[in-house]
Amino acid sequence: MAEDVWHFVQQHHLSDVSVIGHSMGGKVAMAMALAAGHEKPNDILSKLVVVDISPVKARLSKEFSLYIDTLKEIEDLGLKSRKEATEYLAKVEKDPSVQGFLLTNLLPFHRDDPRAKFTVPLDIFKRSVPNIVDFPFVPGERSWEGKTLFVKGSKSPYIREKNLPSIREFFPNVQLEELDTGHWVHAEK
Repeated sequence: MAEDVWHFVQQHHLSDVSVIGHSMGGKVAMAMALAAGHEKPNDILSKLVVVDISPVKARLSKEFSLYIDTLKEIEDLGLKSRKEATEYLAKVEKDPSVQGFLLTNLLPFHRDDPRAKFTVPLDIFKRSVPNIVDFPFVPGERSWEGKTLFVKGSKSPYIREKNLPSIREFFPNVQLEELDTGHWVHAEK
């Protein structure tokens, strides 16, 4: 995914790029920055914002796995409206803002085929989860010196005190901000 972003940047001849990523997108943004100056031109990326994720290999949370399974069930059941999909998702997630976020990849319903479908191929996504929770670098292997902001949700477990030394080793020019949210920082605040 980081290579895809680099390809987009180079294809469009962008410079002075600021990259922001939440969760998996944050891992993509970090990998992109850590490739800068090693495998890629160092002067293209100027700023990095990482939202509620650490540069570590992690385990998939039960909550995340349950979300994937529930979205797949919505598709497999052939639900016929966003309202039905939201009601089904409410069985595992009560927060309407999180429900809305999880359903952002739900395609619009059509008369010709009114069944629920997601833009993301959920079966491939589920098989790819081990790669998603991985991180391609280890502390000390490389770093990125550019301006970096990490935003942590205070009620979220994705950036812990024990992760701070690794964050600082990868990104020595880092600032950490904490908001009174869970993991869905942008949806909650």
